[in-house]
Amino acid sequence: MHGIPWSGDVRRVPFDAVSPVAKSPVAFERVLSGPVDALALFQAAGSRAPRFYFAPADGPIVVGVGAVETVRADSPTEAILAIERHDPDRVGTWLGGFAFDPRAPTSDSGTNGSWHAFPASLWFLPEALLVVGEDETRLTLFGPGGADRDLLAVRAASIALHVGAEHAGGGHRAGFDAAVEGAGFGADQALDAVARDAGRALEARIGRAIEAVHRGDVEKVVLAATKRHRLDAAPDIVPLLLRMREAAPGCTVFFVEPQAGHVLLGATPEFLLRKRGRRVQTMALAGSAPRGATREDDERLGSALLGSEKDQREHEVVADAIVAALRSAGGHVAPLEATRLRKLARIQHLETPISARFEAGIDPLSLADVLHPTPALGGHPRDAALALIRALEPAGRGWYGGAVGWRDAAGDSDLAVVIRALRLTGRDVLALAGAGLVAASDPAAERREIELKLRVALSPLTADLGGDLDEDPTATATAGLRAAAHSDADVDLTADPQRDRSAR
Repeated sequence: MHGIPWSGDVRRVPFDAVSPVAKSPVAFERVLSGPVDALALFQAAGSRAPRFYFAPADGPIVVGVGAVETVRADSPTEAILAIERHDPDRVGTWLGGFAFDPRAPTSDSGTNGSWHAFPASLWFLPEALLVVGEDETRLTLFGPGGADRDLLAVRAASIALHVGAEHAGGGHRAGFDAAVEGAGFGADQALDAVARDAGRALEARIGRAIEAVHRGDVEKVVLAATKRHRLDAAPDIVPLLLRMREAAPGCTVFFVEPQAGHVLLGATPEFLLRKRGRRVQTMALAGSAPRGATREDDERLGSALLGSEKDQREHEVVADAIVAALRSAGGHVAPLEATRLRKLARIQHLETPISARFEAGIDPLSLADVLHPTPALGGHPRDAALALIRALEPAGRGWYGGAVGWRDAAGDSDLAVVIRALRLTGRDVLALAGAGLVAASDPAAERREIELKLRVALSPLTADLGGDLDEDPTATATAGLRAAAHSDADVDLTADPQRDRSAR
């Protein structure tokens, strides 16, 4: 542990032992001067879990290690009650997330284990919290009620030395390429009969979903996509997160490890909400197109997306639902800004920023329950879309399509939507992607596109970052993605790149 006294130096009293209401945790905060290496907190703590990393394109980087207390609940709103019981004076910043559908199963088949480490809603108060803002960096040490603040201060001083950039920065880049290559995929294989059978099954499932749309059961449904692989070795998380940040500069890179060896990480372009004081910001992100190989081609694709009547209607459904949800919770919604293009490295989206003010105040987790899932994640109408998803995804999707983030003592919060994600269990990888289906969707085109999206999701684990999204999708099973011989080719649903492009 590099000499950091992580345990044994503060009195650890389980919150549940203090009934009916626990004492609030004890906190010691220290402002750090000079540059810091946020990920050095992971290296300093070794394999200690839980661990949490949240790095948006704009906003504070939040890193947490260890847990003074953990709460599990059936929903974000229920989590509020548990957090308030354990932290009645609102001392701490809680880290965690929640599942897409708390009613869905939390297990799946195959070699990748299950979502058992990721319950419906999970939040923990870290032992060490590092918040790297634009103007300052704050290191906060938490202990249970009655802990000795002087001992927390000693621990904080030791950690501060390790996260100072002059002490921690050099080790990351030295092992960067070797760590990624050493955790690569197994032997190459071409599409075989198993993969072709999976493709046929995929198209059949897409067809059933489209039939439901044609019957009028739903206007739109968003279905998840998965693919399993086995790595040659478990990856080194720090270089992997660095690679994800470099590959997706416009996204929020997230990492949650509730239990040692059970990891969810990804790079998402979508926020569920960002709350500062009484103001809440969110977005409608629906309708997508690939980036072009040339500037002219890129502008043509972007203009076509902005001018697409179908994509604009798809986007309006999402924006209208979010506005209605904010108003139902008491928010005063500002006039909507014009829909714009959100250009990422390999894909571009239709995006409408949405903001609201809550005069009476509102807890961000309570608001998350009102907003989630938006039509961009579940479909429309919500209840009918969720019923169809449960029928077509009997194994459930866990935290994919849910949210991860933080909630601080002042009630401020960042919550990002879990898309473009990987679940790691030791050497086993489950890639997750998805997209919306509407009446105009084509099963064969959607099967090809989902293979491409899954390759992009897996690209941080390969030496090849995956190429452009507009290349031949039929090559995705072999080019740049060395699938392990025992991959189950478990792929699911997406949309035609020129039709519905929610690009979950």
